[in-house]
Amino acid sequence: MSKRPVTMPDEQSDSLIDQKQNCIWLHAANREMLGATTHLAQQILQKHQNVTVLLTYTWDNKHQLTLHPRLSSQMVTNDSGSTARSLVQRFNPKSLIWLGGDVMPKIISDLHKEGCKMTLVADAAEALKTRRFTLFTPAIAKAVRLFSTYYALDAKAATLLARLGVVASKIKINGPLQQGYVLAETHEEGPPIVKALVSGRPAWLAVNVMDRELKAVLQAQRVVMRQAHRMLLLIALHPSDEADQILALAQGFDLNAALWQTGLEVGQNLDVIMIPAQIDPTSCFRLAPLCFLGQSLFETGQGQSPYQAAALGAAIIVGPFVGAHMADYDRLDEAGGLRRVNDPNELATAVLQ
Repeated sequence: MSKRPVTMPDEQSDSLIDQKQNCIWLHAANREMLGATTHLAQQILQKHQNVTVLLTYTWDNKHQLTLHPRLSSQMVTNDSGSTARSLVQRFNPKSLIWLGGDVMPKIISDLHKEGCKMTLVADAAEALKTRRFTLFTPAIAKAVRLFSTYYALDAKAATLLARLGVVASKIKINGPLQQGYVLAETHEEGPPIVKALVSGRPAWLAVNVMDRELKAVLQAQRVVMRQAHRMLLLIALHPSDEADQILALAQGFDLNAALWQTGLEVGQNLDVIMIPAQIDPTSCFRLAPLCFLGQSLFETGQGQSPYQAAALGAAIIVGPFVGAHMADYDRLDEAGGLRRVNDPNELATAVLQ
């Protein structure tokens, strides 16, 4: 199914929410958290077919996101009981995930009275110290204690939560690389490719690579192998990719490539493995500690969210063109979980380091 980007409106039709389904309310309290919030919304909708999502934010927003028939969005600027009651009446949310520190105490209080299960994902301490935190600390502290689950994105945020009266044992520290995947499921058993490759040769992964980027990735692999001859390149294919064409292109770079299939022997003479599109993307990020996220080396690229790869432990390499995801990548860069590159040589250097 094709996805078409739309401008997130201040309010979408009530028809997008089925009152018979469970609704999860996600709130992005600041602009920096919007990327993680929209990514989380998409993951929830993908994993849970009987769930709808209400996504709210506090500023006039022109952010692009993928339209989904079970997603509704609205700008919320008025912290009042009437605002909370209006949204509860319209959407009947069963749970709330509040991402960021700018808590609205009146809305939180009313949701608590309605029996809504609430989770607070506390941003870094600097972002927590917003106007509401500095001027209305008693009210904020009371509201914060009404949440049932707490995630802190760093130790400073956890400390501030504790100062606001949250019992320390209730606070879970999820680093910046894990935001946007608070609800991610963990699968202990992976497909055969995971067992075959994870414990084998060292490898790096290229995901969502454009045709134009493919040559750059293969060129980088050629450079990498001059210094690390056992390093394996894994390329996650799109459904539309032609494996034979990629095999021929790899041969042009004097690289031995093969399409993954159960029973494939990963010998020392194999340089590139193409991963079929039907393999779960989540499994791909478990195959290698380094991941190049495509759609980013050239201006025609649209970029992609980094949170799925980061949440599953991959060190990310990315080009300069990431589209609407720039704030997300800047955040990861500050956390030390990102390497930016501009060409095949820089990509090879990033892999080797």
